[in-house]
Amino acid sequence: MIIKQNIEQDVWLAKHGDEDAFSRLIRTYERNLYGLARRYLKQDEDCADAVQEAIFKAFRAIHTLKEPVYFKTWLFRILIHECLQMLRIQKRTRIVKQLERDARSVNVPYQAIELKEAI
Repeated sequence: MIIKQNIEQDVWLAKHGDEDAFSRLIRTYERNLYGLARRYLKQDEDCADAVQEAIFKAFRAIHTLKEPVYFKTWLFRILIHECLQMLRIQKRTRIVKQLERDARSVNVPYQAIELKEAI
């Protein structure tokens, strides 16, 4: 019960500009944040990037949190959104690279190449 009260107090303090309180909150959940990111992303670097971006966004938006009791849920939703965003970007990158590989492997007449470049 004391831990829950401390977390809610730290959320209240963080909402009112206390950076140390926000740091304590992040330290409380840092392992859980990384574990959640790991469920979505395969590479450690991607997990670290997603967690870092989620923490930054949470820090900037902490004043919008209405109920301190929901801080953990709010923070985890931000992280999930970041992970999904990274997955969408990675998927687009894979598609573009595959299209480039496919385009190089096809023999296209010279006129078609000029038309493609003109477009």
